Amino acid sequence: MDLLQRKTIGFSGARRASAKGLDLAETYAGLFAREGWTVVSGYASGVDVASHRAALAAGGTTILVLPHGLDGFYVRPELRKHWDWRRTLVVSQFDAEAPFQAFRAIQRNAVIAGLSQGVLVFEPGALGGTLNTGMTALQLKIPLFAAVYDGMPPTAVGHRLLIARGGRPLMADRENVAQQITEMTEVMNPLSALAMTGG
Repeated sequence: MDLLQRKTIGFSGARRASAKGLDLAETYAGLFAREGWTVVSGYASGVDVASHRAALAAGGTTILVLPHGLDGFYVRPELRKHWDWRRTLVVSQFDAEAPFQAFRAIQRNAVIAGLSQGVLVFEPGALGGTLNTGMTALQLKIPLFAAVYDGMPPTAVGHRLLIARGGRPLMADRENVAQQITEMTEVMNPLSALAMTGG
């Protein structure tokens, strides 16, 4: 439960993200985890699971926000190698026996945003959960970063809308990820960043 008191960043992305999108999500989640951030995501296929896995593989911590009740939880095969209950928290806003339904996945997105000091989205579509998570973060005035990179699939058009509504474009690049995370941290946690620089 102490993970709820730590600095957190939310990850949301397409279930069928491109190989590059998954690679970048893992890169950012892993480095954020190594920098002491808890990665929050929705435990869906694609970007969500990749982000949880990267955080655990990096020795970091992660919070899984379920789109159904806790009775339906199981450790997905992709995470079993790195699973560690001491570094993982599983939460649900629903009754324990509530099954997955699409409307619950949408409702769950508000919890992902609400638990996070910032949210990073990958390949949001014109509709759907990733776009909804981004829009919710903006409504809650939580810093939103929309990843932009060459080779994004043609279905990933939601980042334009999110940026137009006030999201920050993140020119995702593995070569510059460390510097970008520093800059993102200054946006998400300006008082902490100021103290670190002696300002």
